[in-house]
Amino acid sequence: LLWPHPLVFVYPRWTISPASVIQWLAPLTAVGGLFALWWHRRGWARPALVAAIYFVLLLFPVLGFFNVFYFHFSFVSDHFQYFALLGPIALAAAGLTTGARWLRKKSPRLPVVLNGALLLTCSVMTWRQMTTYADVETLYRTIIAGNPTCWLALNNLGTLLEKRGQSAEAITAYRQALDAEPDYPHAHNNLAMALFDQGHTDEALVHLKRALAANSDYPEAACNLGNVYLKLGREDDAIVQYRRALILRPGFADALYNLGNLLLKHKQVDEAIARYREGLYYLPGNAKFEFALATALLQKGDQDAAVAHFQAGLAVAPGKDDTAQYEDAHYNLGGVLLAQGHAAEAIRHYQLATELVPDDSAAHVSLGDALYLTGQAGEAIAHWEKALALKSRRVLNEGNLAWVLATSPQDKLRNGALAVTLAEQDVKLNKPNPRNLRNLAAAYAETGRFTDAVSIAQGALQVVQADAALSAAFQAQLRRYRANEPYREAGP
Repeated sequence: LLWPHPLVFVYPRWTISPASVIQWLAPLTAVGGLFALWWHRRGWARPALVAAIYFVLLLFPVLGFFNVFYFHFSFVSDHFQYFALLGPIALAAAGLTTGARWLRKKSPRLPVVLNGALLLTCSVMTWRQMTTYADVETLYRTIIAGNPTCWLALNNLGTLLEKRGQSAEAITAYRQALDAEPDYPHAHNNLAMALFDQGHTDEALVHLKRALAANSDYPEAACNLGNVYLKLGREDDAIVQYRRALILRPGFADALYNLGNLLLKHKQVDEAIARYREGLYYLPGNAKFEFALATALLQKGDQDAAVAHFQAGLAVAPGKDDTAQYEDAHYNLGGVLLAQGHAAEAIRHYQLATELVPDDSAAHVSLGDALYLTGQAGEAIAHWEKALALKSRRVLNEGNLAWVLATSPQDKLRNGALAVTLAEQDVKLNKPNPRNLRNLAAAYAETGRFTDAVSIAQGALQVVQADAALSAAFQAQLRRYRANEPYREAGP
């Protein structure tokens, strides 16, 4: 208060020791000073005693008799005395007023000059101090400059740097925080996740365990430990940690979502659905939980409920990092609608999926399938060819396209040579089966290789003899090939 230099937002925290003689000097001096003022209370010390008592009473809550959370960082702080200093300031103002009256007798302007100088000095000092609060990073760096062992500022600076993508600098700050306070759980947690993002999984695991050892009631650390276990393939351990996080913080969204995903993977569909519904209870309308719940309901066979939740999630405006999630939702919803016979609506969602992620070959394949089923063969071929250009590995994609290129009644859509290439590739990749053999026979016939077409079709016919409908279809195709005629059909 009397000589505010250097000012630090968080001062170093010392170790209290009753055996230290020096540490007794401050309280003994304070008590002795108050006693001296009390002893002279009827004379010159009366105003000073009032100011001192006012100061001590307003400072009393932070003198250490009560446990104040800030004491984790420091035992003293400038802002502790903001209200308390009004007493000494009032005393000082009274003293200045008294002095000004005496000075005014000697020089009427002198008090004005001195008061102006005092005001200017305080204004300059205030302006200089304000630069400390220019922004958060400046504040943290100023604290660290005045108090290099301030683990709170070091950890917070690391968090700020990590958000900016300065991971190396953030890790350094976290390590410095732990050098100053080895059992600081937040720094262990933050350092662990920074290391985890850089692929240092084993070291991240160590720091998360230390974070939980320092504070067993730390839900973020438990959830993050679950994430690390998941990365290491220790899924049972991950489930334990996610459950632990939810005990510590019911409704913890990340833990609910990750636990639900693991339960779904382990075929515990009902409990996964319960976790996703719990997530929606705490976060109504959350797109991530809506999509996850819809996917779980599909596994349970409840298509109508799944459609409703897909649509509810898609009704929420996506964030800048949600593109892939929304593309998956459109793709999955398209598949359900197509299975329910709503081809036109399915096509719309497949188109939205391809617009969100143009390089998703599976979406192009499914869109091509849906378009072909609705008689839009030309558009279907365009999307299948796009998928092929993206090196799709989806089963039957080559075969579907080969069939259309070989059997389409529209001359402009047929391409026998490409049909043969695709059909042969399909047989090679997926092993011979009735469908790809049928496609290959049709492709050979389209290019005039009727002998090969007859041979392939006969082999396919032998496989499907037990199925009357398929057998009849294959025999009709075989008759065309024996007559040296290619086969024509509107659909597969």
